[in-house]
Amino acid sequence: MKKQFAMKALMVMAIAVALCMFFASTVQNITTPKVKLIKVQNGRLEQKTTLKAKVTFPSSEPFSFPEAIHNNVIVQKIHVKAGYPVKKGDVIFTAFMPDYDKNMKELRDKYEEKVASLSKKDQENRKLKKNSERNKRYNTMMAAQETLSDLRIQTRVLASQLGIVLPESVSNWAEAVENADPSLKELVESTVAAKSTYDKAVKSINETYKGKSKTSDELYNYVLSRNKLIAEMDDLEAQMTALELAKLNLETVSAPRDGYISTMDIKEGDTYDGKKAAFSMDDKGAAPVLRADASLLKKTVERGSNATVKGEYGDNQTTVLGTGIGTDGKRFVDLALTPELLEDRGGLAVMINQGELDVQLSYRAAQATTLLPASAVREDDSGHFVYLIQQTSGGLTGQSMKLRKQSVTVLDKSDKMISLSDDLSRETIADKEDRAIEDGMRVMEYVR
Repeated sequence: MKKQFAMKALMVMAIAVALCMFFASTVQNITTPKVKLIKVQNGRLEQKTTLKAKVTFPSSEPFSFPEAIHNNVIVQKIHVKAGYPVKKGDVIFTAFMPDYDKNMKELRDKYEEKVASLSKKDQENRKLKKNSERNKRYNTMMAAQETLSDLRIQTRVLASQLGIVLPESVSNWAEAVENADPSLKELVESTVAAKSTYDKAVKSINETYKGKSKTSDELYNYVLSRNKLIAEMDDLEAQMTALELAKLNLETVSAPRDGYISTMDIKEGDTYDGKKAAFSMDDKGAAPVLRADASLLKKTVERGSNATVKGEYGDNQTTVLGTGIGTDGKRFVDLALTPELLEDRGGLAVMINQGELDVQLSYRAAQATTLLPASAVREDDSGHFVYLIQQTSGGLTGQSMKLRKQSVTVLDKSDKMISLSDDLSRETIADKEDRAIEDGMRVMEYVR
């Protein structure tokens, strides 16, 4: 009996101990905070940030037309937009000069008046003695001058039609048209020859005055007035040539070379005065880029870093070409305009018209460091810290875990990760607790 009673007592005690351990474990499970146990990573912190960007030409070459300064020019039609690729000779815009006919008529009328005056002077000169050697030489000079004047006008008109500006001196024309149209070269040769003939005639008439103490006042005055008329005719010729050149250069403006139109600075219906650029083209060899404002970005962005151009119908991947400081003093990041990006977005002109685009920039730290999830790094008045897990043993529940607060130094942050200078490679870190925790508190692993 005693033996049976002892056995029953032992069984009751065992059950009681088991129940105590069970309830102790249950109470511990209920009251002890649960945390996720994590190990640190070692690597370079990757970050992402969103910037505003737009298509930009790193450098542009402006084109203006100073001929318009002295003429009334109305922009008629613009054939391109910013971002359009053009070939040399493609029409950029057309314009018209509403005052051209009126101004040209005024110049021609004045010129004809001078021609009439010159003719009258020549006729008056013929009244001088015909048998005079001096008069013979003057007649030769006048004929040479007439021939020279006619050829000079013809040459200037043809040169203007071909878009060639001749030097002021006829003596320099041959060099200016060395590679020009053969018809212009032929006219220039004739004009240069006529100039030589005229110069010889002038020299010949001057020789008649050698050793003479007196000259005919009538003849002398005739020479002066005739030279003045010729100078006035030359000036009118230059004005007509300039007006014709302005018409040719401005009524149809073509691309001077291959490239992209970077800006159009005029609009249809504008009055263009030639004081500013009518349009600009990308500088030779400087391709357009997607330029992002990075003035608020504190990080260093490396060349070759990845970037994503965000879009309503999909994203496009690109890379960083470089960084710099703009004329406004703001920092910028240039991104490559890849063929895929241009194709998906409808081309350069469409992207320019869209204005600013969202660009997500991805970049990595220069050095590898300790990396932890942002939620595992905490902060209080003393600075940043983490909770280390310490294993303890003993008691009814066996092994348990205890928190130990450890200060850390934060190097950098991203949305999800934090970079630390501390070596925590051998430590286990507490993260994502289910309730408030503090230094020295016992915790349990939270297993999902």
